[in-house]
Amino acid sequence: MSASCGNYSHFIGNKQNIFRKSREEFARDWIDHLQRRESVDVPSKISQSTAVPDVVAGLRQSLAGIGGTDDAGRLLIAAAAALGFDYLALAEHGDLSDTQRSLALISNYPASWQKVFVTRRLDRIDPVQQACQTQVSGFCWSALNTLIALRPEQSALLSESRHYGLGAGFTVPLHLPGARAASCSFAVRAGAVLPRESLWAADLVARMIFDHLRAAATPTRPTRLSPRQRACVALMAAGLTDRGIARRLSLSEETVTKYLNAARRRYGLARRTQLVAAALRDGVIGYEDLALD
Repeated sequence: MSASCGNYSHFIGNKQNIFRKSREEFARDWIDHLQRRESVDVPSKISQSTAVPDVVAGLRQSLAGIGGTDDAGRLLIAAAAALGFDYLALAEHGDLSDTQRSLALISNYPASWQKVFVTRRLDRIDPVQQACQTQVSGFCWSALNTLIALRPEQSALLSESRHYGLGAGFTVPLHLPGARAASCSFAVRAGAVLPRESLWAADLVARMIFDHLRAAATPTRPTRLSPRQRACVALMAAGLTDRGIARRLSLSEETVTKYLNAARRRYGLARRTQLVAAALRDGVIGYEDLALD
């Protein structure tokens, strides 16, 4: 379910009533916690009565005025609540208990389920994460058995999550060239009805926040390569040697080497192997370039 513990597992709402009455009990602990620490404003005009299209428009406007990951996380959880969801988890996929890796995380899932998910490394069998590997558009958890062949342990994981309070859910896969796989999941409490009229907006909200976080993490503009440099990098990524690239592009081997070294210097990299990863990350080349015609 992509649920996990992290620095942004907190909630906002003491200054604006973004919760429907049925969520007041769910929100009380989070609000009390924040009130004990300090008074915090939600950086948005999202409220209980906000219409679904207005949530998306309000989020777009609010993102222009915030900078930190904390603010983006609070805004995302507030938007999810306004759209009719009880729970939200945006996370990169992987072992979230590994302190050596910096995995982006925003979550307000039940703390007991977060602990179980992380300590038992349930990311390794999570059917939602598995489905994200082959999906581009958002999908409901109820459709998982049509997207992947659910194994018994995966069905057991879904049942166990309901025991901890998670009900129906909707997940948006978040794929970027050269970046870790990620997803954003929206869920309601066990027994509640998924707000299907809000799914299209949830998809947009997830992608808007993810793009904002990525831009904030990489404020500099992507490195630009010349057309020849790009062509040489793409063919190198596909496995060709300098000589093979030269034959393919009708260039001398020396010229190809110069193009690749120039591309490496533009990125400030020491090794060519780093060049392929950097070009994929920036979208200079795509995964389709890794297969020769």
